[in-house]
Amino acid sequence: MQVQSIGGQRPLPSAAVKPSHAAAEPKDTVSFDIDRVRRETEAEARSIDSKLPEHLEGEALVKLEPGLSSADLDQFAQALGARILHRFDIPPELAADFQGELVHLALPEGMTTSQGIAAIEKHPLVVYAESNDVLTGTERRVPDDLDPSLWGLEKIEAPEAWTQTIGSRTGPVIAIIDSGIDYDHPDLARNVWTNPREQANGKDDDGNGVADDLHGYNTIRDSGDPMDDNDHGSHVAGTIAAVGNNGRGVVGVNWESRLMGLKFLAANGKGSTSNAVKAILYASRQGARITNNSWGSKGGWGNRALEDALRSSPALHIVAAGNDAEDIDEEPHYPGAFELPNLITVASTDSQDQLSSFSNFGFQRVQLAAPGSGIYSTVPGGGYGTMSGTSMATPHVAGVAGLLASKFPRATNQELRDRLLGSADVLPQLQGYVTTGGRLNARRALEQDGVAPAPVDGLRASRVTSGEVELSWVAPGDDGLEGRASGYELRFSNEPLTEQNFDQARRMPTGAPAAAGQPDTRRGMLFPSSAARTIYFGLKAYDNVGNRSALRSLAVPVPAARVAFEDDMDGFFNSWTGEANWARTSVPGRGKVWTDSPDGEYTNGAQSSLVSPEIDLRQVRGSEVTFDARYDLERGYDKVHVEATSNGSDWAELGQLSGRRNWDRHRYDLSRFDGQKIRLRFRLEADASMARDGFYLDRLMVAGR
Repeated sequence: MQVQSIGGQRPLPSAAVKPSHAAAEPKDTVSFDIDRVRRETEAEARSIDSKLPEHLEGEALVKLEPGLSSADLDQFAQALGARILHRFDIPPELAADFQGELVHLALPEGMTTSQGIAAIEKHPLVVYAESNDVLTGTERRVPDDLDPSLWGLEKIEAPEAWTQTIGSRTGPVIAIIDSGIDYDHPDLARNVWTNPREQANGKDDDGNGVADDLHGYNTIRDSGDPMDDNDHGSHVAGTIAAVGNNGRGVVGVNWESRLMGLKFLAANGKGSTSNAVKAILYASRQGARITNNSWGSKGGWGNRALEDALRSSPALHIVAAGNDAEDIDEEPHYPGAFELPNLITVASTDSQDQLSSFSNFGFQRVQLAAPGSGIYSTVPGGGYGTMSGTSMATPHVAGVAGLLASKFPRATNQELRDRLLGSADVLPQLQGYVTTGGRLNARRALEQDGVAPAPVDGLRASRVTSGEVELSWVAPGDDGLEGRASGYELRFSNEPLTEQNFDQARRMPTGAPAAAGQPDTRRGMLFPSSAARTIYFGLKAYDNVGNRSALRSLAVPVPAARVAFEDDMDGFFNSWTGEANWARTSVPGRGKVWTDSPDGEYTNGAQSSLVSPEIDLRQVRGSEVTFDARYDLERGYDKVHVEATSNGSDWAELGQLSGRRNWDRHRYDLSRFDGQKIRLRFRLEADASMARDGFYLDRLMVAGR
């Protein structure tokens, strides 16, 4: 994967997770016939080769089931004819979440990475095999006019935030996973982390496997010297925490801090996924509270070794969205496209609060924007320079996260996220581009605010149909009835909502609240039902630091839809037509469902369909199809096409499903077929590699008015 500064996962073994490197019963690691499997997977390997991102050829990152001993791993590698380049030391506190052993393999002579992935993934002890992708910093350089104006700090109201805190040299450690740090830079040196258990004596005093790691770790050379030879990491470091009030150069978001340098990007700005994983694990082991990740890779399906390392880490990870001017909801850029509870993905804005021309975006996967165009900061050798990119936006957010962790040292990752996201300045021009619709604001994030917004007043249903509801209320303030709340949390359920079950209900999207005392209205789509029912809505307002109002709830009677067809897939008589492997199977809690892969993973190259019986829409208007689906399909390469026809031969595509998603309700418009008879089709299309668990279908309805 080409990572620039700026995956579906198989089910894991159900055995109890043991601490990493723990002794275990010997496993059968030698009976696997790699030559036979390699021959059998030649076609799959060719398919994989066509879609691998930039990577280090002849290498692979392999995750195996937990509890394997060193002897097991050595035998595993020998049976493959491979060599273990590195066994990742998973810290004990991460082992339960990581759930496995991770090794970096040099593949046998003459075996390509794609051949290795295709064959090794067939080993019964292997959870996954990934390429060792190349990662790259995400800055965009602009002409350096030596302009010292730090407009980004003014824009996020950092001077006002500094009346609350300037950071701390005894506070949270912020790990800069990048090209290193110029730890001798006069504007950085006092804020560089020093390992309290290490001395410069050529020995590994603290027993962490790295000698003389006084200020961090160089994963490229496996040394304790993270000196920057690229500029990128030092520029990021200066934005986070260039020393403040020292009469020179620039100031960072934090005047005082502890910056840990973790070098995995080389002088050319590129690095490997294996070294990025080493850096993340080192940061976790050494107690980093926050990590800054101004790098990434476009394309691929999301490296699972990188995802596992980030997910299992206790730190809050601030990640760049990327600089391709693309929607990463549709064109993923990793790690920014990973949807993890301890990760915030950042887009870039310019001095006019517009989304930067180069910035990636994504309403689902990019949470926040921050200044990233024309940012002035430190560079190696005691100098300063201007760069642009989501790489420059990300450290603004990491810096404010550092201020928050200094002022609120017991805050959880979720509490830090709530403050960072809830305090954003909501801007019309960012609506639909980032989840919050806003740009970072340090002052608002740091407010010492114990007063929640008042509950909304006058909640009512102003319009209801079988497929849509309009709710109205009077907006509360930020602190009680004063000011403007930061946002709403609107949820609905088939059961009455209380404080106890509110968080489990389905969430509806909402925009920014109106001013206190003003009317507010939101519309939401409902899935139709053949029977009249009651839907229960719950609404809370929240402020910039995450305080939430008391719950207001409402029961809304919803009329029945005009149903043309309905099937819960449980009936004794079945009128659907399935090709190839399509069959009904039992799923706990659901009864019978249709799937393309009843016996495990679908086959590589699968092309098969499930077709509905005839559905009569002659008496229906505004028709739509809704259904429950669960799927695990190789993102972007394997798809289920949802289609309809009125003549049995010309199929119109309603939509595509790809990637991984748990059971959820889906809807597609059928109004173009009103007044006709139709059939529906679910068509699996898989390429020649990377088969997954497949597609499952339940509870389908075609209805209208």
